Amino acid sequence: MRSATPVFLVAALAHGCTNGSGEARLPPEIDDILERRCRMCHSNPMRMFAPMPLVTWEDAHALRSEKTGELVFEAIGRRIHDAKFPMPPLPNPSLSDEDKAAWPKLSREETDTLDAWIADNAPPAE
Repeated sequence: MRSATPVFLVAALAHGCTNGSGEARLPPEIDDILERRCRMCHSNPMRMFAPMPLVTWEDAHALRSEKTGELVFEAIGRRIHDAKFPMPPLPNPSLSDEDKAAWPKLSREETDTLDAWIADNAPPAE
């Protein structure tokens, strides 16, 4: 089992990437995407059967699976590209066309932003 949290937390503290309480923060552009596209379910407390919150940097670095050692941010990267079970999930087919149009979808720019953050091991805000 692996956990990158201690290493990243030390790095965050060394670079002043905290919210004033000693906790690492999500980069603003990542926090914004998660707020607009994910936290309708992945809030704290969680809704709609979401398995974990996506509110803090620590949430992103939590262990998602003990079996595989996958961290939450790695799962985000996998799921935003999953054609069969994408995140955010596809809207319920029974929704009105208006509700489907308002459904939170990741733009190409948002996907690219998340991909770059994840490829860099999801660092905290600077």
